[in-house]
Amino acid sequence: LCPSAVVLRPRFDLYRRYSNRVMEILREITSNVEKISIDEAYLDLRDEVNAWDEGAEIARQLQAQVREVVGLSASLGVSTNKLVAKVASDHDKPHGMTVVRPGDEAAFLAPLPVRVIWGVGPVTAEKLADLGVTRVGELAGVPEHVLAARFGDHGASMLRRARGIDHRPVSTDHERKSVSRETTFEQDLGTLPDLKPHLWRLSQSVARRLERAEG
Repeated sequence: LCPSAVVLRPRFDLYRRYSNRVMEILREITSNVEKISIDEAYLDLRDEVNAWDEGAEIARQLQAQVREVVGLSASLGVSTNKLVAKVASDHDKPHGMTVVRPGDEAAFLAPLPVRVIWGVGPVTAEKLADLGVTRVGELAGVPEHVLAARFGDHGASMLRRARGIDHRPVSTDHERKSVSRETTFEQDLGTLPDLKPHLWRLSQSVARRLERAEG
């Protein structure tokens, strides 16, 4: 399909080295760093600043330092909680920075698609669309009892997030919740005999990861 495509093998050791360099820069700013993935982290700057604008300025300096020292662009979101900061970091890529000031969380989220809310996947988004809800602001305006009747306890949590409320702390002791392995096939496989050898291979890979983690 793409005869001129250039295919490069992944170099995960290199990615990890660069990731470690970026994380070192983050930890020079504060010890309150929660690493989410190889290229994502939350920082809690409350112990480092006395005023809100100081936090935004630290973020600007951090972005410039990562580019200068490591040579990578970084997209940042600055806000009062993890949910809004995450959405803000995705808002202006690459090398952007979006600042959502206290009190502006709900207004910032309102025009965005409901899929930006943590916990709203394709199935939930489809069910919300059946209610005429496709934007976060629309979700924020749905009565809680309506969401509870359709989604149970998840409805109330979605409503809080749609209103820009997220009380999760930045956790420096990140506990891994799951270990998984996945692959994408060039053509869809729809029968169990076709899937079994791949399932066995993937499950063995997960087992080896668990063994290494235990070791």
